[in-house]
Amino acid sequence: MFGNIRKFFLTVIILIIFLFTNFEISQANMMVTPEMERELCELIKSLGTIEQKIESNEHCKSILGTEWPELIIEPKIQNGEEPVILIPGFGASFNWDLIFNQSIKETKWKFTPTIYNYDGIIESFEKADFKKDQKLFILFYDWRQKNNETYKNYLIPLIKEIKKITGSNKIDIVSHSMGGLIARAYIQSDDYQNDVDQLIILGTPNNGSSEAYLPWEGGEIPEEWPWITWGYIKWLKIIQDDSKSFFQTIRNHIPSVQDVLPIYDFLKNKETEKIIPVSEMDENSANHFLNELNKPENVKKLFERVELNIFT
Repeated sequence: MFGNIRKFFLTVIILIIFLFTNFEISQANMMVTPEMERELCELIKSLGTIEQKIESNEHCKSILGTEWPELIIEPKIQNGEEPVILIPGFGASFNWDLIFNQSIKETKWKFTPTIYNYDGIIESFEKADFKKDQKLFILFYDWRQKNNETYKNYLIPLIKEIKKITGSNKIDIVSHSMGGLIARAYIQSDDYQNDVDQLIILGTPNNGSSEAYLPWEGGEIPEEWPWITWGYIKWLKIIQDDSKSFFQTIRNHIPSVQDVLPIYDFLKNKETEKIIPVSEMDENSANHFLNELNKPENVKKLFERVELNIFT
């Protein structure tokens, strides 16, 4: 039984958060089917903690009926679980000195003000005895950088530090949105050190997102972006950039937006109503990062190197 817990523990936590908290995913529309709900309740029934079972009791009882037990015995989580890295998405990391003054003071990283999406997942991990900076670690990073730079400058150093702190040779990664691309970039690269066991990807735009097109090509900031991100881009344009356009400011200061441009056909010609193939678009509109990451031989590396769970 404990062997099964080892395999499914992280998956159960993430599924619970999706169904029983207000965790928001900015770049994905999660469709929960009855089959998924039943499977989740089956997992909670056999593998969940007592707190998770109590929280989901009424919901799962309505789905499983008499199969849901009245008396629930809490399974013990095996000691020695790998430490976990949580990689948040675009715009969720904040360091005043780096963002506004371009100087790095690593100790001052935190979640961006007004972003609380990750509170629930952190609380769930801590309830499962994954204490912050002991078994649970947050990868804060400069989300303006290209993803290949981010994994080299932030993810690899954090993994090395965690190995020293915990003595573990492997870690698990839970990643959201652009965080999933950063994790994939590392795992599929030649820099990979065979030190990731499980990778969980939440709402990651593995084929890009059409939301990135307007800011990258037109300098228009999507309404879905946090207001603080919009304010920061405006500050960049006024204070640090000679350009008078958001277009040039984003190109100059936030090149990571190009890494989430869609690699699927998504634009339509207004006059002809015909789809414009991505392959025929301007070179600057191409997502070279994802085109390389999603080559079959590179995707094969991902499946060979880690245990992968994807929630879209």
